[in-house]
Formats: sequence, structure tokens, C-alpha cells
Amino acid sequence: MRPWDGEPTSAATGILDDETYDWLAIVRAVAATGGSVVAVDEPTIAAAVREGRTWVPDVGPTGTAGLAGVRALQGAGGIREGERVAVVFSGVT
Repeated sequence: MRPWDGEPTSAATGILDDETYDWLAIVRAVAATGGSVVAVDEPTIAAAVREGRTWVPDVGPTGTAGLAGVRALQGAGGIREGERVAVVFSGVT
């Protein structure tokens, strides 16, 4: 694992972490639980912000990044109809 080669940009600035100190614990947890990771585009993040604000009016892009991931996985068939998931809105504007 290494920091970004260039300066990344996203509305979800809080997850553009250039520190790699915690990556090993995250990768181990993903592997141990059979989990996976997903990257989403900016339109998906924007849609998640709009949807998230129906529940939390001041939630921001970083706070809804998890919801963006859920929506992307649903669209790709990675989350089945009726399957339960939890999303934490972790940041506000």
C-alpha cells in the first residue's frame, strides 16, 4: 500500500486519505469477513448525498460514501433484494 500518486479529487474529501497507517487492519478485516471493497464515481456520490439528506438534512458527501457503495453494489447484483445492510452516515456539511 502506498499513498496516492497524484492529488485525488472528490466531493467526499474525508475519505481521500493520504495516510496509509491503517490499511493493513482494514484489508485484514475485509479478508477475514469475506467482505469486499467498491469504488464509486462522483455521480453516485452526489446521488447518495441527495438520498441521504432525506434522513439527515446536513449529511455530506463523505458521510454518504457508504450509501453510495451500497447503491453501486445493488446495481451490480452484489446485494440481493431483501438483504439487510447497515450504513453509517459519518459526516455532515
